[in-house]
Amino acid sequence: MIKHGVRLKGLVSQMAIADRIVSDVFRSYSIPCAITSANDSKHSDISLHYGKEGKYTDGLCRALDYRTHYEWINGQEKELADAVQKALGPEFDVVLEAVGTPNEHMHVEYDPD
Repeated sequence: MIKHGVRLKGLVSQMAIADRIVSDVFRSYSIPCAITSANDSKHSDISLHYGKEGKYTDGLCRALDYRTHYEWINGQEKELADAVQKALGPEFDVVLEAVGTPNEHMHVEYDPD
């Protein structure tokens, strides 16, 4: 599966479902939903993008990053992240990263523990 130029493979099923929910929330804010990273680029060794070290070692991707760096978003990033968190529920972590930089994104991970 390819979405927004990022090849999505090796996802846990919960992340595939989460992507649909995140897309719906972004759409409700009239914000394009673009995945900027899955398990395809550089993340920390214990990142849930890879599932190779730490508490998960099955090699499955449990995290997706979504673009939030848009000039016209007008400070809605936090509200958007809160809405995504509410829609996904407590088994997911939603964090805004690199806020105010060109790499700003919303990190969404499935981490039920």
